[in-house]
Amino acid sequence: HLAFDIDPQLFDRAVEAIEQNKIAIAHGPVSRPTGRGVYFYDPDGFMVEIRCEPE
Repeated sequence: HLAFDIDPQLFDRAVEAIEQNKIAIAHGPVSRPTGRGVYFYDPDGFMVEIRCEPE
């Protein structure tokens, strides 16, 4: 899969943008000791992750 690391302060807005654009979330959002992440598929079926370091 392909992962994009974003600023922790932007994570919630990124999830909102995914939802507002009616993109189905495959997994998450999840919180782990290593940070937060959300997973979805692009139009070609490739898994994409948006993640951030812990705050």
